[in-house]
Order: sequence, then C-alpha cells, then structure tokens
Amino acid sequence: MITINNIMAAPGLEDLAVMAGRNGLDREVRTVTVLDAPDGPKWLKGNELILSSAYLFENNSQLLKEYVSDLINVGASGFGIKMGRFVDGIPKEVAALADQWDFPILKIPYKLVWTDVIAPFYQLRYGLEEAPLPARIEPEAIGPIVEAGKLGPRRLMSCLSRLFALPMLLAAKDGEITEDNGLDGADKLMQLSRDSAYFPENAGKEIARLGEFYVLSYQVPVRRKDQPKYLIVGGGSREALRELGRLFELLTVLVGDGGAERQDEDCLYRYFLTRLVGGRLSREDIAAF
Repeated sequence: MITINNIMAAPGLEDLAVMAGRNGLDREVRTVTVLDAPDGPKWLKGNELILSSAYLFENNSQLLKEYVSDLINVGASGFGIKMGRFVDGIPKEVAALADQWDFPILKIPYKLVWTDVIAPFYQLRYGLEEAPLPARIEPEAIGPIVEAGKLGPRRLMSCLSRLFALPMLLAAKDGEITEDNGLDGADKLMQLSRDSAYFPENAGKEIARLGEFYVLSYQVPVRRKDQPKYLIVGGGSREALRELGRLFELLTVLVGDGGAERQDEDCLYRYFLTRLVGGRLSREDIAAF
C-alpha cells in the first residue's frame, strides 16, 4: 500500500508541505490525478491524490471549501495545491474542515511540474527506475478533456498540458506554428517544426520523428476560421505518446462527429471509455459507437 507519507518522502519531493489534515497522511493512494474542472470530484472513484493549479479558487475561498468537502465525500486520499500562481495559502475554515476529517492538503511548490509529483508515485507502485509517462488516464477523467475539446484548440492544449506535461504546439491550416504551451522543450519543438517544414496534416494519426522528438498531431474541430487547426505534441519516446493517440481517436469521435452528446447514455459511454483507455477498443467499436 502506498500512502501520502510515502509519496512525500520520495526523492525530489522534499519541499512538499502539509497545510492541513496531518493526521491523514497514512491514507492509501491508488492513483494520482490532475483536476482543474469545477465538477472534477464527480469523476473520481476514491483513493486518488488530487493535484490542482487552484485557478478555480483565485479570490473564491467558498468554492475551495466546497471543493474540499466534495473531495472528502467521494473518498479522495488528499489534495495537492500548487502555490504561488493563483493562491498563496488556504483559508482557516478550509484548514479546519480538512483537520476535522483528517484530509491532507499539501502545498506543492510552484517550481514543480505535475510529472515531478506523479512520477515518484509510479516508481513506488511499479518499482521502476523511470515512471511511465504519461500516467494512464482513468475513464472518469476523460469527460473534462472532451469538454475542453468542444471549447476550442487553446482550451484543449491547456487541459492536456496540465495532464501530460509534454511540449505542445498549435498550428494553422497551412501548417504555420502559431503558439506553444510554454513547457520545457516547447521552444525547441517549435523551431524544429519550422526548420523541417513539418506539416501536421501529413502526419495523420501516426507517430513521426522530428529531431530528438517523437511527434503526434491532432486535427482539432474548430468553429472559427481564425482558430488554430492542429495540435502537435512532442515526446521523448513513442510510449509517451501512445495514450494520447488513443485519446485523439476518442476526441475525433466525441468532438469531431458530435458524439459528446452521448455522455447522457452513461452505461454505454463508460463502457466505451473503459475499453478505449484499456487499449481494447477496435476501430469497429468506434464506428459502432
């Protein structure tokens, strides 16, 4: 069993600090998940350590209290909040609620990226020298990604950047790179893309090689002609992009073909997501869905 105490003791995480709920540091953690969606808690199953940039709670301490209460009610293991960007601490009433329920709230230093916290968990869980990147996406976490895809390329890139922590670019219809996500390696990926005249439309769903990067592109459904048309993702290995490849297939169906409305069909939708994320979904399944 892996606990929050075990994660905090992992190399590289010495600067994590407990802001509240210290008596719950022996809670079991079965997975680590990044959530920044208002309805995030409803996508959880329990025993997750939740990571957040806290942008939802900027100048909104009441929402933070309600969010923590929801996490407690669904059985989350703890809540890690990145400090120094949107919030610098937690209100007394939030700390009191966490202490009452022995629900750990951790302070995550601004300098750490999400994989700095996620990777040690998988090292503990699987005993690997290097944790798999990116972490496996749970079916319940895909809903917010689908919603981001419906809101446009920039929102989708922002959502995926928080989850995968990989360099990403947006490109126009003619292949011109318009912006990046600002993560490590994004500048170099942009320069390589421009120097090599990499055209994302030609890449399709296949993982290509571009300098030191493996790259995967996705044609984002857009509603305005001035929006970027392609999302380009770079990784250090093919394995780092395989999960994204499956996710892009899902987005093509749910966003590109209007299938997101099928979320109301809860049983079918969860079955579909579970098979897709588990790598058991065939093209026939996608067509049938």
